[in-house]
Amino acid sequence: MSRVVGPVRKGILSFFERRAAKKREMLVEEVGKLKRSLASTTEYGLRQPFTVSVVVPTFLKDRAELTGYRFEVLRNQLVELGHLLRRGIADEIIIIDGSTKSSGAIDDSLMRSIVSTMNRSVSIFHDEVDLIQKYRVMRNKAVLGLYDFGVRVVHQLDREIDRVLKMSKLLPQGLTTGKGGALWLATALSSGDVMCFVDSDIRDFEGWQVAALLKPILESWTRAERSTLYSKAYYTRLAVNLDSPEKGFYKLGGRATRLLAIPLIRALSKKGALKGLERLQYPLSGEFAGSKTLFESIEFPSGYEAEMAILIQMWKKGLVDRIAQVDLGLFQHFPQSDKAIHQMVRQIIQLVTAELAEHVNFNQELVDEYLSEAMKEIASSHSMYEKAEVRVRMQHEVKRDFYKDLEGDRNKVLAYAEELRNAVSSSTSLQKPVQRLPSWDRIGKDEQGAKLISFIRRRGIASTVELLSKQNLVSV
Repeated sequence: MSRVVGPVRKGILSFFERRAAKKREMLVEEVGKLKRSLASTTEYGLRQPFTVSVVVPTFLKDRAELTGYRFEVLRNQLVELGHLLRRGIADEIIIIDGSTKSSGAIDDSLMRSIVSTMNRSVSIFHDEVDLIQKYRVMRNKAVLGLYDFGVRVVHQLDREIDRVLKMSKLLPQGLTTGKGGALWLATALSSGDVMCFVDSDIRDFEGWQVAALLKPILESWTRAERSTLYSKAYYTRLAVNLDSPEKGFYKLGGRATRLLAIPLIRALSKKGALKGLERLQYPLSGEFAGSKTLFESIEFPSGYEAEMAILIQMWKKGLVDRIAQVDLGLFQHFPQSDKAIHQMVRQIIQLVTAELAEHVNFNQELVDEYLSEAMKEIASSHSMYEKAEVRVRMQHEVKRDFYKDLEGDRNKVLAYAEELRNAVSSSTSLQKPVQRLPSWDRIGKDEQGAKLISFIRRRGIASTVELLSKQNLVSV
């Protein structure tokens, strides 16, 4: 692949880059106006603002990441989100961390680094921290969880939340690790009318991407239709070499989505299940937004099958036509290992076979249909890089060559097909329900549940204060 060279070509690219930046800035401004227009008036005549919560699930694989390039990517993301907080696009940022030590105990090193970074880089949060440090009465309120931080950082295995959930017998086994567990807890922690979730492994994250996810929801709500409940990102996803991110080449990312979810949904749709979801260009994207009430109605499984679980439950409720799609362009991310992806694939297959057993006949014919669709998807997804506009963006934004790993993709599809075949041939797999966490709308129906949700929100604030204290930013 040739490089973009020459002053003329560079000038053209610079022009398009400036034009794109201007369009993105206009998008952020437009979403800000839409959000302000959604403010309502209570029955007592008081103005009630429309609010947005942004949630970032994080996970530390190795302590070396705290001082490496991986943390720089997260730091950039936190700074970008801080700009949204300052501009009023976001009203709260919730970081929910799942880092643990080899013993299984909580590892708070990443959370401590996050609060220090936010204190240095986000002016609103810095001023809030300065205020509680300056006035004891404010500090006492913060310790009790009665101070409204714009940034909240909590562990998904938080000891106090875990204790209360066990005591209330809501979760006798306690909190769980896994992405689904993080999304479930974040739903209770947040207070926004709309929630926006973004992964923490995006190398080129920018704040306009959050605004883009919010736009279709806010637009429909300004018309009093509320026709859009959920927006999903789609993008060209490239896998970055974490060890040397500025060298080498990129490979096409999104293995679980491209090689399993997309072709499997298409195969199931032909059999009458998940109709309408086959139109989604990136069904498992970790970047999505939705109404708080939607997420409160979801029974999240604890693992990586969470995004698929949301889609299946929306399909069962007849809400597929209320999903919007948003193009976020080129995404450069840090990939997980093939072993971790295969475990994710296994979880998704278990969820799909268990949840849809009453709607479709899982047999060898379905496996063959999946294989056919998967091979088509490999050819289709790789061919996009032959398009001139994609190649120009790759050369300008990524500045390295793209490697087509067709053989690697085919081998992965064959391995995933074998997992599907094993699940289809096992009656136990089709009959065993996936363990799901109870929905928050069901929990909050009685007084005890409402008190539990209130406690969890206060605990998110108290957790943040404790982390600030550990970093010597607040004296408690």
